[in-house]
Parts: sequence; structure tokens; C-alpha cells
Amino acid sequence: MTDHLIHKQAQVEALSSEKATLLFRIEAVSRLLDESKSMIEISGSSSKDKDSGRPLFEDKIRSSRRQKCL
Repeated sequence: MTDHLIHKQAQVEALSSEKATLLFRIEAVSRLLDESKSMIEISGSSSKDKDSGRPLFEDKIRSSRRQKCL
């Protein structure tokens, strides 16, 4: 009986350790996914003007040139 309990305790400890490792990996992957989503949103919203389809930086260059001329 004692050997059986020792074996079960070892199994519980191994499973607990594996669970902690998997939770850590899940959290890391979740952070990477959130960062990737943020980067996609940022690049999607800043790279194109939704109305004209032109990159926003071209519009910024044009507007800064206009202000310099004035």
C-alpha cells in the first residue's frame, strides 16, 4: 500500500509539473499572438488610407510640402 501511494504521489507531482510547463507555454504563445494581432492592426491601419488606397505616408509628405510652401 505504501509503495502504491508513493507511486501515485510521484505521478501527481509529474503531472503538476507538466501542467505548470504547459500553462507557461500557453501564456507565452498568447502574448505572441496578441503582439502579432497588434502589429497586424497597426500595419493595416497605417499603411493604407482606407478611402483612396494610397499609403498614408505619401499623404503626410504631400501635406508637409504644402505647409512648407505656405
